[in-house]
Amino acid sequence: MKVDAKGLLCPEPIMMLHKAMQELKSGEKVEL
Repeated sequence: MKVDAKGLLCPEPIMMLHKAMQELKSGEKVEL
């Protein structure tokens, strides 16, 4: 799963990463 946070200001990238991590399935990775 990729999270594209280019050009975003805090805390939006952190919130996007948190949401992506909650949606992960076992064995998946998050790329920021």
